[in-house]
Amino acid sequence: MDREAATVPSPPAGRPGAWPAWAVAWLAVGALLRCAWLTRQSLWWDEGYSLYVSGGATLADTVERLRTGLPNDRLMPLYYFVLQGWRQAFGQGEVALRALSVLCGVGSLGFLYLAARRAFGPGHALWTLALAATSSVHVYYSQEVRMYAPILLLCSAQLYAYLGAVERPEATGPRRLLGVTTALGTLTQVTVGLYGVALALADLIVPPGARGWLRRWWPTLALLVPVAAYVATVALGGGRPRADDQARPAALLRNLAFVPYGLAVGMTYGPPIDELRGAGAARALLADWPRQVALVAVLAAAAAAMVASLRRGGWPRPVTRSAARLLLAAGLSMALMAAFALATGLNWLPRHTLFVMTTLAVVAPLAARRPAPTGRDPMLVTGRIALVLLIALNLDSLTRYYFDGRHARDDYRAAARYLRDDPGARGRAVLLSGDLGLLSYYGDRGVLDARQVPWHRLAAWVEAAAGDADRVLLVVNREHYWYHKQGATGRDDLIGRGMGPAYRRESIRSFKRIKIYQFTKVKSRPDADRDRAPRAPARSASG
Repeated sequence: MDREAATVPSPPAGRPGAWPAWAVAWLAVGALLRCAWLTRQSLWWDEGYSLYVSGGATLADTVERLRTGLPNDRLMPLYYFVLQGWRQAFGQGEVALRALSVLCGVGSLGFLYLAARRAFGPGHALWTLALAATSSVHVYYSQEVRMYAPILLLCSAQLYAYLGAVERPEATGPRRLLGVTTALGTLTQVTVGLYGVALALADLIVPPGARGWLRRWWPTLALLVPVAAYVATVALGGGRPRADDQARPAALLRNLAFVPYGLAVGMTYGPPIDELRGAGAARALLADWPRQVALVAVLAAAAAAMVASLRRGGWPRPVTRSAARLLLAAGLSMALMAAFALATGLNWLPRHTLFVMTTLAVVAPLAARRPAPTGRDPMLVTGRIALVLLIALNLDSLTRYYFDGRHARDDYRAAARYLRDDPGARGRAVLLSGDLGLLSYYGDRGVLDARQVPWHRLAAWVEAAAGDADRVLLVVNREHYWYHKQGATGRDDLIGRGMGPAYRRESIRSFKRIKIYQFTKVKSRPDADRDRAPRAPARSASG
């Protein structure tokens, strides 16, 4: 007992649970990074879908939009209900919309610090807080109007509750919090349930194992029964995640490499996401080889220092068991995610595995600490340098996220401004691919919806919908999606072929991931062709 007291850092002086000044400082840094340049980028396609689903006047409206929307989102509806209430309380502006994610992201930092302090002590927890506060992927999703920041909050609270349930088996509060956060997390993203399974398995495997296991987990199991029943009902009714458009084995192998990369340094560290798709991904990474070599070296050094720390021993038994449980849970959750992605065809991305990032943030500082170091310890120095460099790499990634236009998301704000300010475009702009609601959100409400029109009927549909307009603008967000939907590639120039010979292309205006094609009507087109033009479908009122 004396040895354990000597090796585990003591809580800071003052009232129990008080946060030291350094922890408050790192939390402030994390909050500042998540608030910085919050409106620098436009809302993009996925955020537009969040606005559409949560944009109803009543709860029944949101339920209906979920029922008729994407199958994936019917499995995880909680975020949209919360966002609907948030919008009604705080407004529709970009800052108000993204403030919910900012708040959840900052709250996640607090729970991660408390979880690390509970398992490993306050000194270790400071490293955890520093890593999480500067994490590029954590900041990225803490500024997005999607469910990922709430997932970070729920998973961090889930981890904190789990460690409390293990530490104080007699206490009911941690066990109840573990059940609530696991159930709510599963309803926010179904893959969070896999993390709960991984935690439960790790808790069963690592001693004391089965002893007290059911007592710790019965509230979670009780709450997950109705959640599992709901998910199963929706899945059997057509809520299964959509299959990836690539071959499953190839996509899975690619994602097995991309997911750790994204969790470690975010998606703006290396080449832009667009360059990491398809056959050009390897070439883009090779062109960026100094950064990739630096990343591999830093991660390898941190892993080696952590292994050396754990092999050296000398940690109190509770600390060793906490490390074993969390590392095992991280490995099991990745394996479960791989099986889930392969079975469902899910396009597995870093955002689907944010719970692993929270776990690794808690255990990674083991690379920088020893229970009772004596003399010079090269691996201890190596671990600390590696963690400092990992923070530096994430700050570099954040710099690119904030300021490098190559990493920007879809610029609906600029596209809508162009359509709105162009007097010849009003009432004659046509959306082929993208989110109609976002164009309306940014002020242009005269765009016609042609997202379901096949390319070979495009000219006839546009002519019928635009009436006598001599000039039309075709708006395409993520053009490769539109071409894929049409069963072709961009090399086929289906837009030009679909509009000719009735219309002549004059110019193309490009914004980030959005193109606006300008066409003028050919005056000499025979009237007979015009008479055969089909009637335009009704315009959609939302994205």
